[in-house]
Amino acid sequence: VSYNSKFLAATVQAEPVVLDA
Repeated sequence: VSYNSKFLAATVQAEPVVLDA
């Protein structure tokens, strides 16, 4: 998921729960 690193970083700031998904 290295290609999603930036996406995850931006998403985790808005919804940290996404990481658990």
